[in-house]
Amino acid sequence: MILVDIHFQRPALHSLAPCPNDLGLSSLLAGHLLDPAPALRPFPSLPSLRLLPVGPAPFPFLTLSVLRRLRALVGLLLRRTEYLVVDAPVLRSVRGHRLLAAIPVPPLLVLRAAPALDQPASLAAATRLLSRPPLGAILNALDLTNDAWWAYYVHYHGLA
Repeated sequence: MILVDIHFQRPALHSLAPCPNDLGLSSLLAGHLLDPAPALRPFPSLPSLRLLPVGPAPFPFLTLSVLRRLRALVGLLLRRTEYLVVDAPVLRSVRGHRLLAAIPVPPLLVLRAAPALDQPASLAAATRLLSRPPLGAILNALDLTNDAWWAYYVHYHGLA
């Protein structure tokens, strides 16, 4: 399994491994590194997991050629592993949408449950902005002690 950190504004996965951030996605997208193998870092606690950290700053601008390199890189990584997990920025940012649109597989969205009941509307808006429908969504941090939790499902399925 390969875990790719594409969260350029707040790269954090390298600190969880822990591993150096001297090579990574930015090195590959900028053309400083041609093969991802030297940048793939082992996770000490999970031997079957390798991490591709964001890499050193400065990060490349998201030009069309950089997004094409990202798409080709993801294709290469998919051929080298059974599972590929991409940690992306929140979908509220334009950068997040452009990065996810360059990835050639449907995303599985992970959403944090908000106290406000507009989360299903936010999910619908986010999926419209993606280039393809998501594989699904995982809703975490849902407070089941609050009686309003069912509103997520009522809104989504139209059971009102």
